[in-house]
Amino acid sequence: MANFATKTLKLKKVAIFTDVKSDYSKGLAKFFKEGFTKAGGQITAELDFNGGDKDFKAQLTAIKASGPEGVFIPAYYTDVALICIQAKQLA
Repeated sequence: MANFATKTLKLKKVAIFTDVKSDYSKGLAKFFKEGFTKAGGQITAELDFNGGDKDFKAQLTAIKASGPEGVFIPAYYTDVALICIQAKQLA
């Protein structure tokens, strides 16, 4: 994903939003961060949530304020769908 973000999407600044209840999510976030920064990218924010949460507005507001060009969310589709809906409402 870090390779895709830098080479295909041409992103230079990304925020990471991780599910702290999931070791898989935490591992993906760690490896994304390592690969992305090694490729010259900048992590603008690292925030987390608990899988199953319903309100992400506070974290999304902080992510938006950090000025990323993209957000890496290594999580399950149920959480990601709600995150995307709420992110669109903040745009």
